[in-house]
Order: sequence, then structure tokens, then C-alpha cells
Amino acid sequence: MANLCRNCVLFTGDNSKVEQVKALFEEIQDMQLKTGKWHIPEYITAQNFKMQNIYLEDKNVYYDTRWYPNLEALLQIADHYGVGFTHHYEEPHQFIHGEATYMDGVYNNVCLDQEDRELFKYDSEKKAYVLD
Repeated sequence: MANLCRNCVLFTGDNSKVEQVKALFEEIQDMQLKTGKWHIPEYITAQNFKMQNIYLEDKNVYYDTRWYPNLEALLQIADHYGVGFTHHYEEPHQFIHGEATYMDGVYNNVCLDQEDRELFKYDSEKKAYVLD
């Protein structure tokens, strides 16, 4: 069984386009529940596109992916609709934690991975993890 990466995305831009993107995620979830098969629009060519447990809350879209975030698919969705996003993701079992942003065609991704994990040490006096 795959580890699940938790994803939270806030799409930004023209309100009508953002609403279209949110409707897309609801459609994906509905189609997957109805058919029991993965569903994704034709214009997405990313290898890691599979999303599950999709739900919307406030302005955010939440979903799970397998092992790692589906960053390339999100970029393709954002380009298709002409929107930006801020994407928080984490897969705690593999210590993948990050934030990706895409605004005005500029993509940034800051991610902590397994190598970064070794830099953290538990301080029993502070009862917290600290970075050397």
C-alpha cells in the first residue's frame, strides 16, 4: 500500500477561473467515486496525477496523492485555467514537507526531505525538535 501525501492548495487569480478549478476537483472526485477509476482531464500529461479523498473547505482544495505531491499536474491545471497557487504538502513517513508556489508564471518549490531530517535533533529539555 502506498504512503499518502497530504496536499492543500489555495488557487489564486480571477475569481471565476478559481471557481472553475475548484469545480474541476469536485468533478474529479465525483467521477472517481462513480466509476472506481482514476479520472483526470485530457490536457494533463503528468505521470503523477492521481488524487483521492478530494474535498473543498473554505478557499482550499484538499486531497491525497501517492508517495509525493503531484506538482507537475498542478502546474498543468494552473496553466490551463490561467491561475496561480500556493501548495502545502507533506508525507510524514518519508519526511517530505514543502510549499510550492506558482504566481505570474514563476514557480518555486521549497521542500524538506530525508537528508534534511538528519539535521533535526530532539532536545529533551525543550521537548521539541531543533535544527542544528
